[in-house]
Amino acid sequence: MADEETILIAVGVQTMLAVLGLVGACAARYKKVPPDAAMIVYGRRFQGGDGFKVYTSGGKFIMPIIEGFRWLPLTRRTLDLTVKDVVTDATGGRARLDIDAVALVRVSSDPDILQRTAGGLLRMTDRDIDELATKDLDGHVRATSAGLTIAQISGDRDAFASRVKALAGEDLRSTGLDVTAFVVKDVEEHLEELIGSPGEVDTPLGPGSRGTIVVPSRGGMRYPAVSEEAIGVGERVLVTAVREREVVVRRASA
Repeated sequence: MADEETILIAVGVQTMLAVLGLVGACAARYKKVPPDAAMIVYGRRFQGGDGFKVYTSGGKFIMPIIEGFRWLPLTRRTLDLTVKDVVTDATGGRARLDIDAVALVRVSSDPDILQRTAGGLLRMTDRDIDELATKDLDGHVRATSAGLTIAQISGDRDAFASRVKALAGEDLRSTGLDVTAFVVKDVEEHLEELIGSPGEVDTPLGPGSRGTIVVPSRGGMRYPAVSEEAIGVGERVLVTAVREREVVVRRASA
């Protein structure tokens, strides 16, 4: 009887250990998705015909041998942009600007978008993602500025930033990225660029008078003035600023 009891106890202990081991193995294979990442499960054909499936919430038991998984971080990243030599609307008086901005970008948490773009995102490093987003935002800043005057860009930065955010967001969404915020920090105007090409010319300065505007630039060159009637409201403000910066106006009677 003692031997039988010993055997039963040993079998019971072994069974318990086996059950605990199985539970531990199952627990180790069950992966819960955190809020700052997506889980890409691959290794077999999933519903819809894809060779992987994206999970952005909940959890999933990873079948041994058959399935594998990878994490895709969804953390937000901050991008500082300095877009130089931005050309504004030529029809209203072309000028050049330097625009400083900051953008918040993250990998999309939309499962449908990630299902289409996860393959490309998994092959990209954080640096690759930053460069992709920066180049796209740079291009949309330039494209948007080309259709606006200086007054529209500097006078309503929020509207300009919203337009860039909407266009860049739509473009980057196709790569699996979301632009969550875009803010213009500073707009530096190249005033001498507005005036024209190097030289000195006579130009109308008002009813019944003509004169010459000489503008000293960074390179020591002089640029001719532009008729105030030929430029928009924002550009007239800039011409006034130029004159205040020691622009020499030599008037002569018509």
